[in-house]
Amino acid sequence: MLRPTHRMLVLGYLIGFGPLLSYFVVHPGSYYGRGASLMTWNRIPANWHDLQQMWHTLWPIISRTSWALALRVRRTLCTTLLCY
Repeated sequence: MLRPTHRMLVLGYLIGFGPLLSYFVVHPGSYYGRGASLMTWNRIPANWHDLQQMWHTLWPIISRTSWALALRVRRTLCTTLLCY
């Protein structure tokens, strides 16, 4: 049995997310459709050519993300350590 505070929490989630959940129950393709379009590589490479294709597809994304992360860390370190 749920405590009264837990009941209120469950009720709040149902009121807050109920319309969204019901929409995705009625239209299941719209939920997966957005996620599928964002996927960049959707399989495990089976041979050397597949591995090369994966590398050429993912490397620009990885390099851009790591470059942005490195700049952010440097900026944070410089503001905390006052290295101007």
